Amino acid sequence: GLWNQDHRLIGQLYGGDATCTNNVNDNFGRFDISYPNLTTWLGACGNTLNGYDPNAPTVTLDAQISSINSFTGSSCTAMRTPTVTVRNGGTTTLTSFQLTWSLNGGSSTVQNWSGSLASGTTVNVNLPTQNLASSANTLAVSVGSPNGGSDQAPANNAASSTTFYGTTTVTLQLNLDRYGNETTWQIVQGTAVVASGGPYTQQASNGVYPQSPISVCVPDGCYDLKVSDAFGDGICCSFGSGSYTLTGPGGTLATGNGQFTSLATHNFCITSNVKVSVQALLEGPYDSGTGLMWDSLRVKGLVPLTEPYTGMGYAHVNGGGGEVTTAGVLAVTGSNAIVDWVVVELRNSASPYGVLATKSALIQRDGDVVAVDGVSPVQFAVGAGSYRLALRHRNHLGCMTASATALTSTTTTVNLRSAATGTYGTEARKTAGSVLLLWAGNTVRDNTMMYTGSGNDRDPILVRVGSTTPNNTVTGYYLEDANMDGTAKYTGSANDRDPILVNVGATTPSSIRAEQLP
Repeated sequence: GLWNQDHRLIGQLYGGDATCTNNVNDNFGRFDISYPNLTTWLGACGNTLNGYDPNAPTVTLDAQISSINSFTGSSCTAMRTPTVTVRNGGTTTLTSFQLTWSLNGGSSTVQNWSGSLASGTTVNVNLPTQNLASSANTLAVSVGSPNGGSDQAPANNAASSTTFYGTTTVTLQLNLDRYGNETTWQIVQGTAVVASGGPYTQQASNGVYPQSPISVCVPDGCYDLKVSDAFGDGICCSFGSGSYTLTGPGGTLATGNGQFTSLATHNFCITSNVKVSVQALLEGPYDSGTGLMWDSLRVKGLVPLTEPYTGMGYAHVNGGGGEVTTAGVLAVTGSNAIVDWVVVELRNSASPYGVLATKSALIQRDGDVVAVDGVSPVQFAVGAGSYRLALRHRNHLGCMTASATALTSTTTTVNLRSAATGTYGTEARKTAGSVLLLWAGNTVRDNTMMYTGSGNDRDPILVRVGSTTPNNTVTGYYLEDANMDGTAKYTGSANDRDPILVNVGATTPSSIRAEQLP
């Protein structure tokens, strides 16, 4: 429509490039062509006719669903608390009505409302927190029984909204050209919009303008990434060589160089990520009195935000490596406080020397191994199946389950603290009362713990504190800190040398203890 300053319709604006901030060409439709569709709303010659308000009440009792809020797009958490906006579309003040709602076609729940809602006004009604399935979740809501009577305009009584809950994160890197104000994007499943963004800012000059990475949580399924340009010349070329890349746990899901017209569409699928909750105890920081591990490294601010294993030469595979946590996660205290980084490996069930996938994760004081958010189980971008699971720590001997465990998208718990969970090899863990621990003292990060001889684990501690001053101590995040108290110490109480001697055999210091991994 073409509107004058009095907000009245006077013709047809067919198209053009002009905006409120860009005064260029506009295209106007022929008025005689538009007239049959406009005549109802136009006054007689020389007169004017004010517009029609479709929301003006025409009946006595009319409760309307105006909107469902906080239940759209994607969700990274399994709970949503939606709000329903109800409008009084009738002429009579509403003092009561009923909301009926159901999630994913399940049983219906009735929620009564009472109060005073004047004609033409709205009220927000909070529904109970909804527990979401790992999929598309549709909330259907209807309103009825206004003032205990019959609604006289039932066509506006029902609405639905869909949100997607998933634990797989996909990340969109969008690099715009100069005219970011023309660019929008969507991730959709059918007609449901999972996530969207744009338009962005128009820049003063040609060039490439990278945006901050955009992360979206999605459930398993297939989707379309749609990148749109309102002008129809993509996001490239003479105005800047823009591009976009969507990545997930398995690598690149979709990518484009920006050379399209109005729309580029890429289909991608997220397959089941298996989830595992590992439980284990490290001997070095273990306190038998509490049954927990010390979090001295965290308390002293020594635990790095980025996993340390890649920098130590560990070869991550299939999506592992480079994991980053946050200061907030490391600020947690109590039994869920972070002790250190570990590595979880999935291995071939028949040939356990084959490492199929790895992830750096965090181990808490109570032994729970969690993802970098400090809460979630560890996920791997592999299909459901049976895998052997191995756990490694930078200065402890690793261990692996004796048999394969069936893993699916539903979290499976593997308790390496318990003797009920068999491990590969002989004495893969150390017994401490009723629990089992990973052996401490592998300061050179190989597959053997030694107290004497070439390549032993004792000498690095002496070198770290100063070879000519063995009674020195050094504070830091060191492999030589076998007890993980944040201080490398060669002599005296709570030193890092004695655990190695004890673990190879206190009366036979020339013995060795081999890591029980194939």
